[in-house]
Amino acid sequence: QGLGQAPNLAAVYLNCRLCVNIGADGVKGLGQGLGQAPCLASVHLNFEWNDIIGDDGVKGLGQGLGQAPSLASVHLDFTCFTPYSDARSSVGDDGVAGLGQGLG
Repeated sequence: QGLGQAPNLAAVYLNCRLCVNIGADGVKGLGQGLGQAPCLASVHLNFEWNDIIGDDGVKGLGQGLGQAPSLASVHLDFTCFTPYSDARSSVGDDGVAGLGQGLG
């Protein structure tokens, strides 16, 4: 919630690539905090290689970010690549749908 208390915060670029210990609760909390930032217009979050966030985390992120009154641009990366498969993610259809509903 600390970031959300910054009254002039207009953009966030957070690179959590390979931060594999950030789970659903952490991503939900980030969304809730950022959603309180009154001037936040742009969010770029990279959670590449994190396969534990899941649908619940992404839904919670969308619900939190959806509260940011000035938010106009969102870029999210939840891609996981393995040497044995094509791109995959721990985020499924339910997570994407919940993200969209949360963002409005």
